[in-house]
Amino acid sequence: MMDDLLCQMSFEDMIRTIYSYVHQIRPFQNFYLCLNEAWKHPEQMAMTGVASEQFSDEMMQVLQCGTEGENQDRVDFTKTFDRHDLLPDLNMDRGNPRAYIFTPLCFEERCFGYSVISYSEPRSYDSTYQLWLHNVIYGLECFRRVEVLQHTNQMLQASQIRESLTGLYNYRGFLGQTDKMLEGNIRYAGVLAIDMKGLTYINENYGRDAGNHAIIKIARMMENAFPKGIGCCLGNGEFFIAVCFEKDDREQFFDGKNRLLDLLEKENNDKENEYELSLYMGEEFGEVTNQAALEDIIANAVSRKNGNKVSEQKMNQRGDLSAEERMEAQIVNQLLDENRFLYHMQPIVCGKTGEIYAYEALMRADVTPYISPLKVLKYAEYFDRLYDVEKATFFNVLDKIDKS
Repeated sequence: MMDDLLCQMSFEDMIRTIYSYVHQIRPFQNFYLCLNEAWKHPEQMAMTGVASEQFSDEMMQVLQCGTEGENQDRVDFTKTFDRHDLLPDLNMDRGNPRAYIFTPLCFEERCFGYSVISYSEPRSYDSTYQLWLHNVIYGLECFRRVEVLQHTNQMLQASQIRESLTGLYNYRGFLGQTDKMLEGNIRYAGVLAIDMKGLTYINENYGRDAGNHAIIKIARMMENAFPKGIGCCLGNGEFFIAVCFEKDDREQFFDGKNRLLDLLEKENNDKENEYELSLYMGEEFGEVTNQAALEDIIANAVSRKNGNKVSEQKMNQRGDLSAEERMEAQIVNQLLDENRFLYHMQPIVCGKTGEIYAYEALMRADVTPYISPLKVLKYAEYFDRLYDVEKATFFNVLDKIDKS
């Protein structure tokens, strides 16, 4: 019996194995095995157990056996009862008096539950039953210790690939998911990089716990805004999330960013909050065929986020823009980040022949409220991003020509 119990790798198999050896303690009229509710969650039982003088408020009646040959035996992992009832069958009507012998199942300081047995004649249990329960107890304890080891190993593995505060992957863990992300017909990926504003201020004025709570809030908002994405926490309030697509669906990606901003606004409108949450953000969307291409997109998103952070800090330090100009400047920054340009192709005509020999690409901003091309150039120069305008225009026009 003990050899079989030691081989079981799940709680359900453990109980079924115990049931397979019930024949060793027959004859009896009834036998019950009742365990603490913590066994519903083996990881909880593995880490804590239950003190020897205690039983859980709800007990599980996992095994019930009747007289041999009467087909009353059953294994049930769903039946529970209040511990003050001791045993549900005690309240059943019966024609003859019956005695039930309760035996606690304990190993050192841990209590696993109890067994109950009754006989058709007045008697106590014998050494066979005692040794049989001894094996059951040792089997449960060995199973618990295996669960401890497995749970500890899982925690150690998780600590190597996940950030402890948010539960998101760290960068090492994220890279381990890239094969899964790029499987199938995936051809495109979008990455949103995030950096919390004012985290130091929150820590200094409201305490480290408040800062940690703010970080967790942002992590949950990011996951809710991109339910199909895989997030990564870089530490100190910095994150990124990557979403893969089978086609060039950047609008869906930017919709996720807008959902994040909506969640952030909703959070900040809560009057119970002591502080306001805000973010520096940068994004990148492009074709991806392998891990190296995805890492390039991540690096570009993080670089853009850092650039936006420097630009905003520069704007705050200079203080030479009005409130309206600051709003326009932020729209231009978003325009450049998301490459929201439209182009009208104006023909250049030969004066002598009337033939079209070239086209001029007239740039327009695809944003609301509308920003004129002159203002786009004004604020691009203000943020030292004229190169981004030139680069976007060059590649966008080439792409437009390829599609013509």
